[in-house]
Amino acid sequence: MRDGRVLIIRLSDNDTMKDLHKAGYTIQQNPAMASLHNSITQALRIIDRLARM
Repeated sequence: MRDGRVLIIRLSDNDTMKDLHKAGYTIQQNPAMASLHNSITQALRIIDRLARM
C-alpha cells in the first residue's frame, strides 16, 4: 500500500501541474487541475481503505 501511495504522489508531481501552480491557477479556474486533484484524492482514499482491510 505504501508503494501505491508513493506512485500516486509521484504521478501527480509533474511539470504541467507545477507550472499551473506557479502561474497561480486554482482548481476553481482550471478544470484539468480540478480533475487531477480529484483523481489523486480518490486514489489515495482507495489505497487507505485497502490498507485498513
